Amino acid sequence: PAPREVSRARVRACCHNCEQEVLAALRSCDSVKLCVAWLTHLNILMELYHIPCQVVITADRIHRKVHKHLRSLKVRKVGKASSRCRPLMHHKFAVGCIGGKPSFVLLGSYNYSTAGARNLENVVRIDSPAIAKAYAEEADILYALGRPA
Repeated sequence: PAPREVSRARVRACCHNCEQEVLAALRSCDSVKLCVAWLTHLNILMELYHIPCQVVITADRIHRKVHKHLRSLKVRKVGKASSRCRPLMHHKFAVGCIGGKPSFVLLGSYNYSTAGARNLENVVRIDSPAIAKAYAEEADILYALGRPA
């Protein structure tokens, strides 16, 4: 998609308690499109059961321990898990939809993993339908390229 210019967007940065920021955002939307390299944090996985979601992760052996959850949520994976020099889907974003339309995007360094909860990470929430739409389009492309986790 072509770059978009946005004149007004509400932005909120979070450098502490990123897990709580993500959980609050998930609870505030009707559905979510999530593209994250790693998804192993059980609290986030449990929250995804409560809303319609489209999830893409990178293919990695670390996901074996949550395989049942990923299958239940119909998560798709991209890349190859078998070699060190594999293509890596390293995105970390979530598009929150309200009323069926992209409304906000969460992005930042935060990994949606057990380790991410212990690391020094950040999450930025941008409330802008135009920006959220651009990220939703990327999520749709990756979901179409993915295969079942």
